[in-house]
Amino acid sequence: MTEWNTPHVEACLDRIRRGDETARDDLFAACQQRLLRLVRKMMHARFPDVRRWEETSDVLQQVFIRLDRALRTVAVADAKHFLCLAADHIRFELIDLARRVRGASGPLGHLATPPRGADGRPLPPDAADPESPDALDWWQALHDEAGRLPEPQREVFALAWYNGCTQDEIARLLAVSVSTVKRRWEEAQVRLFDKLGEGVPDGFGENA
Repeated sequence: MTEWNTPHVEACLDRIRRGDETARDDLFAACQQRLLRLVRKMMHARFPDVRRWEETSDVLQQVFIRLDRALRTVAVADAKHFLCLAADHIRFELIDLARRVRGASGPLGHLATPPRGADGRPLPPDAADPESPDALDWWQALHDEAGRLPEPQREVFALAWYNGCTQDEIARLLAVSVSTVKRRWEEAQVRLFDKLGEGVPDGFGENA
């Protein structure tokens, strides 16, 4: 498997835009390691209800199927756009899996309906029981609301929280200042807090 290389990824994206039918396979080979790590990270840290029932490699294959369909209709401009698109489709796939796991015929379908707060919002996870019904409900609500953020905040959130990019990396990818990245991250946190009533854990990479 080839390690992520931004110029090579963007060359593959350019070939896709020009109609090269072999370019998608080359792109997927170029990003396989990075997206595999991303799927594993999201399953273990962000989707605690899915990780016991699904193999990481199987989830990645489904993500590639989603991305293949998306790349036939969406003109992806650059590596930043592709990373955000990939994060979206990993999130979509894991949300669908979480819903199936929690569905009436799923392995967790026997659990009681998760309780909610007085305002009707999902309760935040209990650190002592991260896979309790209320925790699973809160995680799913978080991922749903993350997808509804305005684009500038959603890009930073996806690159930081899902892709694990540092502030410097995001600034380079978005061609903005680090202070702009920090401001957009804070704005995303405020919006999610307003929706969920609970702060979102920091998600920047280790070198932030």
